[in-house]
Amino acid sequence: MNKGDTFEIEIHNYIRQVQLSAKRKSIYYEVAEDGFILSQKGKTPPKKYFNLMYDSEYNQWKYIKSHFNLVVISGQKAIEITNSPAFVRYQMAEAAKLFTATQLKKIKYRITDSRDGTLLLANPKVAGTPKMLTINGQMTYAGMQPHTRAKVMTEIKKSFIPYVQYMHPVTDYPLVVTCKVYDSIENQLAKGTKKWDIKNRGDLYLKGMLDLLATGHIDRDTKVFEPKLVDDSVEYIQGEGILFKPIDITKQAPKLVFVFRKI
Repeated sequence: MNKGDTFEIEIHNYIRQVQLSAKRKSIYYEVAEDGFILSQKGKTPPKKYFNLMYDSEYNQWKYIKSHFNLVVISGQKAIEITNSPAFVRYQMAEAAKLFTATQLKKIKYRITDSRDGTLLLANPKVAGTPKMLTINGQMTYAGMQPHTRAKVMTEIKKSFIPYVQYMHPVTDYPLVVTCKVYDSIENQLAKGTKKWDIKNRGDLYLKGMLDLLATGHIDRDTKVFEPKLVDDSVEYIQGEGILFKPIDITKQAPKLVFVFRKI
C-alpha cells in the first residue's frame, strides 16, 4: 500500500442487541414480618391487588384481596396459608415451626393466587423471557459491568467473523481507521429518548473490530483465525475516528464501514 491508499470492511445489518441470558429470573412479591408487601427489588405491588385503594400505605397484607393466600417457602418445601389477615403473624409463626433450623435461614413468605395456584410475580411480562441488552448511544465501554462488557464484546466480534476471516493479513503500516456508522438519526430500539451519541456507540464496534483483527480471538480463550493485524498499538494504528452517516432505514439497511488508510 502507498500513502493514502485505503481498504474497507463493510458490515451489513450490524448487531444492535445482545442476549445476556436465555431466561430472566422470576421476581416475587414477599410479605415481611410487619405485614408490608414488596418485591425482592423493593417494588410495590399494583393497587389492583388490594381492597383499600385510597390508603397511602395500601401495600399491606391486611388489605390484600381474599383470593390471595400466603405461602411459606424454603427450598423445595412450601406450606400454603389460607388468607386470614387478622391472624397472619400468628399463622406465619406457626408455619415456621414446621421447618428445620437450616430451612428457616432461607424462609420466604410469598403470595399465591388461590384461583390458579400461581405465585404473584413482580415481573410477569418478562419472567422467563430472554434478557436482551441494546447496544445504544448512551452506554460506554468503561461504564459497563465487567461480565456484561465481556459478553457484549464477544458477541460483537462473533458478528464480524464472516466479514474478516478470509481477508489477507495487513503488511503495510502505520494506519488510521475510521468507523462509519450508517443508521437513522433516531435510535429505533430505544424505549425512552431517541437521541444517541455517535462516539459511545461507535467506540464499541471500533474496539471490537481492532481487537478481533489484532488477536484473532473473540474472547480470551477462543481463537477463530490467525491475526490480520500485527497489533493495534500506536506503532501500527496511529489514529481512530467515528463518523455518522444518516440514512432512511425504510430504504437502506444500517451498516458499519471500517476504512483503513495508510499514512
